[in-house]
Amino acid sequence: MIRLLWDAMWGRRAQALTVLVLTALAVGTAAASPWYVFASAEQLVARSVAAAPPEQRVMLLSGTSTGGQQLRVPAAKVVAVAEQAIGPHHEPPVTGLLLVGTILLPGVGPKGALVARDGACEHAVIEGSCPKAAGEVLLSSGAARALGIEIGGTYSMKIDNAAEIADLKVVGLYRPARPGDLYWQGVWNHDARTLDPFLVAPATFDAMPSARPSTTVDLVLTSGAYRPGLGDRISRLEAGDASWKLEGTTAAGELPVVVGRASDELSAGIVAATGRFVLLAWFALLVVVRQTVAARRTDLALVKLRGVRRWRVWTTTMGQTVWVMICGAVLGAAIGFAGVRAGIGPVEWPDNLELATVQSAELFGGVLLAALALVWLSELRSLRTPVVELLRNVPPRLRGRAVDVAELVVIGLLAVGVWQLSTVESLRSGSVTATMVPALLSIAVGLLAARFVLWLAGRAGAAAIRSGRLTLALSGLAAQRRPTLRWVVTLLVVAVAGLTTATAETVRGEEAVTGRAQQQLGAERVLDVGGVSRGRLLEIVREADPAGDRAMAVSHLPNAGFVPDLLAVDTSRLTTVGAWRSEYGPAPTPPPAGPAAIRLSDGEVTLTASFDRKVHAAGDLRFEQKPTSPDLPPMYVSVPPKERIDDDVYVQVALFTAAGSRVMVGFGPLREGRADYTAGVAGCADGCRLAWFGLRSAKAGHPNVPVTWGTRAELHGLRQGGTDVLPTAALAERSRWAASAQTKTLGPLIETSDAGLALTAPPGCDQPERSRGECVMRVYPARPAITALTTGSVARYGRNGRAQIELSGADALDVETVATASVLPRFRGSSGVVDLAELNDALGVSVADERLEVWLADADDEAIVRKLRDSGVQIRDSTTIDEVRADLNEQGPAGVRRFQLGVFGLGVLIAAVALLLLAGVERPGRAAELANLRRQGLPERIVRRVSLLAYTGPAVIAVAAGLAAAAATAWLPVPRPGVFSDGWAVLPSPAGLPGIAFLLAALATGAVVAVVLGYAARRLAGSAVGAAPRSRRAHTDGGSR
Repeated sequence: MIRLLWDAMWGRRAQALTVLVLTALAVGTAAASPWYVFASAEQLVARSVAAAPPEQRVMLLSGTSTGGQQLRVPAAKVVAVAEQAIGPHHEPPVTGLLLVGTILLPGVGPKGALVARDGACEHAVIEGSCPKAAGEVLLSSGAARALGIEIGGTYSMKIDNAAEIADLKVVGLYRPARPGDLYWQGVWNHDARTLDPFLVAPATFDAMPSARPSTTVDLVLTSGAYRPGLGDRISRLEAGDASWKLEGTTAAGELPVVVGRASDELSAGIVAATGRFVLLAWFALLVVVRQTVAARRTDLALVKLRGVRRWRVWTTTMGQTVWVMICGAVLGAAIGFAGVRAGIGPVEWPDNLELATVQSAELFGGVLLAALALVWLSELRSLRTPVVELLRNVPPRLRGRAVDVAELVVIGLLAVGVWQLSTVESLRSGSVTATMVPALLSIAVGLLAARFVLWLAGRAGAAAIRSGRLTLALSGLAAQRRPTLRWVVTLLVVAVAGLTTATAETVRGEEAVTGRAQQQLGAERVLDVGGVSRGRLLEIVREADPAGDRAMAVSHLPNAGFVPDLLAVDTSRLTTVGAWRSEYGPAPTPPPAGPAAIRLSDGEVTLTASFDRKVHAAGDLRFEQKPTSPDLPPMYVSVPPKERIDDDVYVQVALFTAAGSRVMVGFGPLREGRADYTAGVAGCADGCRLAWFGLRSAKAGHPNVPVTWGTRAELHGLRQGGTDVLPTAALAERSRWAASAQTKTLGPLIETSDAGLALTAPPGCDQPERSRGECVMRVYPARPAITALTTGSVARYGRNGRAQIELSGADALDVETVATASVLPRFRGSSGVVDLAELNDALGVSVADERLEVWLADADDEAIVRKLRDSGVQIRDSTTIDEVRADLNEQGPAGVRRFQLGVFGLGVLIAAVALLLLAGVERPGRAAELANLRRQGLPERIVRRVSLLAYTGPAVIAVAAGLAAAAATAWLPVPRPGVFSDGWAVLPSPAGLPGIAFLLAALATGAVVAVVLGYAARRLAGSAVGAAPRSRRAHTDGGSR
């Protein structure tokens, strides 16, 4: 029996191989799809975590003692509670201590936070020394400016909810070493109007025994923590006992929701594509098995004539196909599993591993059983047919009316399904709808095309007979007599439509990915740099690329005040270096040059000023007094000024170096009358520019406090080296000077005269509670507002409702929006673009969390990179558009697109194989017919034309119908599948059917079909032409005998 089965399969090895391959494709694709889905989902989680914003990656927790003997909560206790929600899936925790208190400085109102963190000094750039002893503190430059304290200064803090007072000495200034470092997420994520925390050593907390500091724990989560329901688990976290309370902040719970939606879309897309492909393969199996069964009719008749038992007949007949299918199924499942593991990766999560195993086994069994049922149904009719019928060489009967009616009903139902999915709003969403619409439409078009082919063949053949066109007549009538051809036509239409749609989605996805990569990065290559200041980087890049078409200096400023993200670019190079897209609108133009800077260098500087201790009490200061009865209106009480200025008053001058640091120069204390004051300038060997000058007081041991209401000083000139840096005429020009643009501040009353510039402290400048705002007794060189191109909403809270740039450690800058755009480079939401040179001139100092970059027009321009390194620029990282594009193509929808393109490419090959098999099965009969006609005088060229046209016509119509179905699908009002798993839609996705996709699909299917048609026609013509002479000789020999 085994030998018989083997010989039977080997005798029809081409058909057996076809069944093997089709079964392997169908079963293997179905069995591998769960592994593909779960492996892709796990990869999606890992990539989503890596690309998630800091607030979704970091879990900020704090534990505070509520009483009893325990003053501090152990960090391990906080971590243990957190692991109830996230498990062990986190990096080593960053722990610390936190105390909040009131700053005890005259005129200083806000509170501050004392913070001790593991490894703070290793993650910071420090000017000075790292705090080690109790009372030593590091301030940011913004906090130092707000408190009016320099390195070496002292201040105190009254700790909240404790009797402790912390005496602190500033030993240095700090800023984060690397912008965007997750280490600072729990410390530096606040706006510019909140004081940056004060970094101290743990010894400072040890010196306050009665204080109850909060224990802070920062956990950076890994991908294993982002399981479904993470947000709910985090929200239910509790301390567990009443001795302490737990507080926390994180947006990590949002990421599993986003990833879950993306995974669902991925799963739906893969399942829908797999279903279409399995159906296509099953349909191809139907055609192949029916042809195989028809070819074995004679063999089956001979077996029955030998009187073989019924069960052996069944075994012999069905075994030839069943064993091939079982082997194909096992082989396909193994190849599919290995392909997913090699191409995507393993499934590692235990839950996913179990589900993938179960679902893969179910699909393996289900698809294989469906294929075996197909074999049984196809063989059943032959097994029940009498031997006489089996031995007759009669073509299959034409379809009956019942089949026609059933086919028309199916076409109608498919049309209704397409209409519903296209018009019913509740159904017009998701990747399943986007996949089902082209599937249903292609099947309906395929059935219609099959009917059209048979109808056209009959009409064309009849017309050709009447007109005497022999080639067309023979081809048309032969096609009409082959009803099985309609299934191959339908199969080819569905396959071509699927490949065209998949190609269109791939092309559309690539266009969207390229657009996002350009918008997200900004240029062909972006270098993350450091080691130099903003202004120095601008100079270095301009020196390295004097033509201005290869490189551009850029500064990214997050939390810039008027917009969440601000890009400062060299606008003269933006369109030549950056990937400036048409969606951005007109590019910003370089602003006009500002006023010349007032510059000083190292050496002595002389200031001429006048001062008297008389109070110049301009304005009025009133306080609201609560009425004795709630029915009475509020009362306001005037507060008189002091009679005399008793504090020491100084004139301060702030200078900005080329490196972006601030140099302070003080003159005084001021004496009554007009006098010259001399001070030394150091740190300005390369020249410094004047940022501002103002007044400060010293009293009660504090060297930098706001001046008293009514304090007045008049400036007459500033000289260095015998040259007037600021002559009296310049000081007397009122339009050259302006007060601080920052909101909630009190500035000086500015008056000019022929004698110079006078500054007077306004009412409320020395109020401890700062009810009228912080006193900023500074005068700045007047300059126009910075021009900006913006998108999205813009915050306006400056004076007169003007937008402002507010950055920690820098003075506020007015911004004027000169144009708006629907979208700008780099950012998804509200953002702005300003000129880098203009911003640097106005801002002056380096600020915390500023991210310096160099954009390159050519990703392979290593010469510019070498020049940057030679000039002292540190290249921290490099990213190209191709790298961003590759990352985006690893998202779930891109995987679906690749999967669909692969399976529908195989679908075209399957349809081509079915066409080839049909031609092979029909070849003996068709060759005999043509050979007989050849013996009757039919020219050989006609035989070859008929051999080619008999299959070319139906195949061409099927390919054209498939392309038409895909084109119709592209214009239906059905949402296209999402291109990105995170819902990114900053730039509009391409619509319609891309012409290049249509052309590529047509060329690919045309090439495959042409090869099949050429091979089939050549074999048929060769068989017919070669059989005619042999038949003629046999006939002649028989006659002579």
